[in-house]
Amino acid sequence: MADSQVYYVIGDDPSSRSNDMAGVINKIVGDNDKSLCVDNFDLADADSEDLRIQVIENTVNALLSPPFLTPMRVVVLRDIGAASTDELSSLIEYLKSPTPSSFLVAVQGGGRISPTLTKAWKPIVTQVGSARESTSDLFKRLTLEKKISFEPGVREEIFKHYGEDGSKITAFIDRVSNIYDEGSKLSFEEIGDYLGETGNVAFYELANKIVEGEISQALEICSRMLNSTSAQNAKPMHPLQIVALLGSHFRKLALLDDKDIRNQNDAFVALGSKGNPYAARMSWEQSKRLGSDAIISALEILCAIDVMSKGANAIDPEIAIELGIISMCQVCSDRTKQENTKVVATFNENLYL
Repeated sequence: MADSQVYYVIGDDPSSRSNDMAGVINKIVGDNDKSLCVDNFDLADADSEDLRIQVIENTVNALLSPPFLTPMRVVVLRDIGAASTDELSSLIEYLKSPTPSSFLVAVQGGGRISPTLTKAWKPIVTQVGSARESTSDLFKRLTLEKKISFEPGVREEIFKHYGEDGSKITAFIDRVSNIYDEGSKLSFEEIGDYLGETGNVAFYELANKIVEGEISQALEICSRMLNSTSAQNAKPMHPLQIVALLGSHFRKLALLDDKDIRNQNDAFVALGSKGNPYAARMSWEQSKRLGSDAIISALEILCAIDVMSKGANAIDPEIAIELGIISMCQVCSDRTKQENTKVVATFNENLYL
């Protein structure tokens, strides 16, 4: 018998999430016919805002519908992290007064879950599965279990290669432990051929490289985000997802571009006292270093990419985001207002906008 109307299934490993999800469904459905009880929706293939909104609305409609020939309706929503707070608005509204006969089973994936959604379902949600293990802790645990170690500096190169992708780190440790004996202390030359594909990286690394004006490194990180998967994200990121994340970051910098903000506490309050005070300080310091002109120019470039990626022309969105990152790095590189204006104009000309 179910003890909650909302279940949130988490976990790094997709197969573990799938097993936990099946367990939750079995618990709710019991002896009833699953074909009549369960509706499935997935945000993994919804690669535009309109499609994600449609999936969420279909989910809510299913939750509001009365069950047919069964005492309950179970609605499964996979990759819930792919949707933004705005896209989730109908689901958040539904959670204020959920249908007694309906049960929502939300499954982790697609990115970081909306904090507003987390707050909305907090009184009625049951979390199932294991919380994410940091890549550092995962690496330490696996090397101890496999009884292998690495020469100084190799660990850092492994983390640089795989980023936050714990699944690739796990596969790599399994691979080298089958090749080398227990107790081996491995050099980079010994493991280099076994690294395989790069892993995804944290978004803040891209934002930091853009703010620092590091074009080549920013493009490398962007490429990994566009092409790499991870245990949390079954699909690579879409260019519009990167645009949305960068837009949020630079809007935050614009909000902190205020002479009345004088310290970390002021910055934290200006951002709504949400998140991490240290992160607020880092954003405030970035805002001070860039100044108004660079922040505004970066936002203008992001707006142009957003418009273009939604059909303004036929340029591939991946090409547009790469050109945009080059231009944003340029405007963040201590240029004058006139130079920034020229960079934005040139970017728009390149995109035929």
